[in-house]
Amino acid sequence: MAVEVSRGLLGEDGGWDFSSEGGAALWRTVRDGVRYRPPPLPEGVPFWRQEARSRILFKMPIGDPASRVFTLAQYCDKLRGRVAEWRRIPANSPIIPEPLRLLDEIVDKVLDLVEYLHGQRHTVGLLAPENIVVLERDDGITVTFSDLGFYWDDPLAPTVPGWLLSDPKINPHALIWENPRRQLEEFAADRDLRTLGRVFCSALLGRPYRDVPKPDSVPETQADPPTIPLGRRIWVVLEEMILGELTTIDDVREALRENPLSQHFLGSVRRRVGKWAIGLATVTVLSTLAALIFGIWLVLRTPDHQESDLSQSQSPPEMVTSEDSAASQTVTAPTEPHDFPANTTLSDLDKSFIEIVGQYRDDPTPVHWAETNKQLRQLLEQLHDYSGAQADNLRHKVERFLELEFPHD
Repeated sequence: MAVEVSRGLLGEDGGWDFSSEGGAALWRTVRDGVRYRPPPLPEGVPFWRQEARSRILFKMPIGDPASRVFTLAQYCDKLRGRVAEWRRIPANSPIIPEPLRLLDEIVDKVLDLVEYLHGQRHTVGLLAPENIVVLERDDGITVTFSDLGFYWDDPLAPTVPGWLLSDPKINPHALIWENPRRQLEEFAADRDLRTLGRVFCSALLGRPYRDVPKPDSVPETQADPPTIPLGRRIWVVLEEMILGELTTIDDVREALRENPLSQHFLGSVRRRVGKWAIGLATVTVLSTLAALIFGIWLVLRTPDHQESDLSQSQSPPEMVTSEDSAASQTVTAPTEPHDFPANTTLSDLDKSFIEIVGQYRDDPTPVHWAETNKQLRQLLEQLHDYSGAQADNLRHKVERFLELEFPHD
């Protein structure tokens, strides 16, 4: 795995080593004629350094040891191995498995890095799932593009590297880059965004694509209809990116927040029966039941039953005790609303959210709608007293669930 991470697409070989400053480092060798120009990167993002006594050896110090180092291609390959398990979860679920949440976090970091490079008027280069490197530590993740900064500069060489060729039969990744030479040498933000759409498409499906394949050839790319709120429509977003319909990084970021890459591994959204439909069904059932009771009453009022009715009417009234009277006046107390003490922690609120949603999923009746709606809005009010990433994430999940289940409240 380390060889694939460090080699990327432009390297010849690679692996783990130690940097001259101490600490872990990735290393790679490149073909003679490949040059390197350090790209403008944000502080904290690792980059390559050429070894002093070698033209082809480079090292990338990564500082503190990372718990995991992997590429986007490797990560999506592992996710595909569990897709049968995750397809049971609808794409609009406010709670998704942690591996899928991490995928969306990786995408956010990729967008941040692309935005920074564009602010420096620098291309993303020959970007692909195989050279988006993720370093995972206890305090979060860092993303870097491992082939960024490398270019070809040997006009006298009899051949050029395969990654510079535009023929997909020789260089499959040319499908992603349109024109490898231009992608390396010219800055064009709109082309980079189209490339990014192809990178995400190729990462999800496991091989390079120029366009989003049609569902009749690749059923995984089937999208939910636009009439379904918060449906599985990630493939609509990726197609818009590839066609150049999302023209800024902000447009891309907003679209992927509404329809994140994790949707690809989740199931389609089932149409939920509306409140009006359930209300109509309830009225129909009650009307039928009332007609049935009325029919039974008519039968009981026939002459065969009048004598027994008369004898019963002439019998002395039964004595009613005070205990019976008190019992008849006893009613069931309403369910108390979910209580959130003043010293509740964020972990407690998160557990409460999962408990409330779980109870609602088990019994989505009109009575439970009102109770769940009230409890979640109380929880949302409680979250106003908290700040930070964990609070923001929980607040987003609560708001998303309310938007889906109670859009008109």
